[in-house]
Amino acid sequence: MSKRKRPRKPKGESRNALERSDPSNGLPSRWWRSAAPFPVMAGTLCAIAIMFNICTVSQGWQEKENADGSISILSQPTWMVALKAVSLALASISYIVLILTMMAKRNPHKGFIVVLSGWLTAGALLFSLIGVTTRRHPIVQPRQSLKYTQSYFYGILTASLYIFIAILLAAYTATARSASLSRHDRRTVEYTSIILRTITFIIVVTGGAGVYSTVEGWSFMDALYFTDYTVLTIGIGNIVPKTHLGRSLLFPYATAGIIALGLVVSSITSFKKTIRNMRLRLELQEARNRLLEQKKSPRLTHDEHNDNITLSSIPSTATFPQTSDVVELQRIRSDFNRRVQWQALLFFVTAWFVLWLLSAAVFRRSERNQNWTYFTALYFTYTSLTTIGYGDFYPTSNFGKVFFVFWSLLAIPVLTNLVTVMGEIGVRTLVHFAGYILRLGKSRRKTRNKKKDDSDLASSSNCRDLEKHAQWSSNLKKPSQDLSTVGTTSTFANNELDLSQSMIKAGQHRLLLAEEIKKLVLALLEGSSEQDPRRDWPWILSLLHSRDGEATSSAEYTFPDVMNQSISYSYEGLSSEERTAIEKNNETLLMLKWLTEKLCSELSKGAGPSAP
Repeated sequence: MSKRKRPRKPKGESRNALERSDPSNGLPSRWWRSAAPFPVMAGTLCAIAIMFNICTVSQGWQEKENADGSISILSQPTWMVALKAVSLALASISYIVLILTMMAKRNPHKGFIVVLSGWLTAGALLFSLIGVTTRRHPIVQPRQSLKYTQSYFYGILTASLYIFIAILLAAYTATARSASLSRHDRRTVEYTSIILRTITFIIVVTGGAGVYSTVEGWSFMDALYFTDYTVLTIGIGNIVPKTHLGRSLLFPYATAGIIALGLVVSSITSFKKTIRNMRLRLELQEARNRLLEQKKSPRLTHDEHNDNITLSSIPSTATFPQTSDVVELQRIRSDFNRRVQWQALLFFVTAWFVLWLLSAAVFRRSERNQNWTYFTALYFTYTSLTTIGYGDFYPTSNFGKVFFVFWSLLAIPVLTNLVTVMGEIGVRTLVHFAGYILRLGKSRRKTRNKKKDDSDLASSSNCRDLEKHAQWSSNLKKPSQDLSTVGTTSTFANNELDLSQSMIKAGQHRLLLAEEIKKLVLALLEGSSEQDPRRDWPWILSLLHSRDGEATSSAEYTFPDVMNQSISYSYEGLSSEERTAIEKNNETLLMLKWLTEKLCSELSKGAGPSAP
């Protein structure tokens, strides 16, 4: 019988996973967590930039205003139209590459570099054309004035957006190069659903502008201005359809536009919540690793001389984290949620006031021909920002209309998120206030009962009639329940508080067990190479041998069942990499089995008649 040759282990495979990872045990850095929303933000803003780029190509950038008020747009050179089309084509191709890169779920760095290069080139082309346009001085008649068209201002916004989103994507790419991301984290960050819904919304707005431009005889810019405040439900009303066909088309168009807007807003809310949950999970993982390092828990190693995965390397007595660490992780979770909510509230309140106060100054400047005061501009921006839209004031200048379209697309999502955050904090505050009122009522009731007991004892001690006192004492002792109630009111309250705290700790411990089970299931589904059972065993065992969240002073545990368990698997004909992957999966399955049994055991205790 020939001796089976053991496959040669590749160089560096025996190194511990903690040695191969960064100090945070392979977790993404905080810089990456801050830049995590940037790809989605870039994809969302790029859809708006492409819509503005279409406006840039549609007409010339300069116009003449005649003495009678009529407008004649100057023709633009052919090479300028070609460069505008090139910038639009580069941006569109880069946008398609961005979506494909995010959907491919492969290494995104090369794709992102191509995308941001295309956006930078498109923005540079437009800025070059803007510079050439500002230096051109066409000859006009004495009673004519030269102005820039809406298309020119859309060109400035488009070029600025291309540069800005390229910077966002570059920041994310730089931080992601040093981060070891799982497929689950990439799926969370590169969330294409919100980008696709934004594209749908932009198609509805742009397509409606094209239709109404044809039906009503408006310019494409004015039609875009109309579809913008119609779909956003602002309803200024200075430009409205006059034909029967245009009014008839408003029913299906406005319905489709409002539905598309609602889908975009709901996607933004869902994405924000998903990013927050991911950051919380990473912070909890960091805290867990830090607690394990402080305890200096022993790490498990594979038996290199056997083809079976055994857990005989676990000592019979070992030092593991105390179960009080569960309470610490829950405190971190609570602090994180509270901090994130208040940060979001501060950000959106600041953004709302900037969009209101600063934008009013911009509109006052753009509408100086209408003699707007700053208060008038504040009134207009407030009624538009809150989607009231009386229509008594509205922009008439080319820059005012362009800025209104861009401003309104930013203002409505900010207002929606502000209302959402205020609702979350309001509910949290009401729950906290209600809990405070209940605790205050219990405290006062307990104090009142204690004072009543003290006064009863004092009156009995001052009683001179010993016979009446003895009779009172004997009568008091007859009903045993009343005596226990009088003497132990505060004891019952303390027992109730201890019982409540015990139930809270048990619930926290079960929640942590469920979270670990979810993490292991995701690791098995994705085949994550970052998951290392040797690093996770100390924490798993500490959860298995904890007692309903009660911290123990002794850190010694025995594992009689662990010593006898092994998972057998035949490795004949498999490479070293395949063997390592199978070993990790087997250990993960064993963790999952024990955690599930532990959770079922605790739930059955809580559901039994003897439960607290």
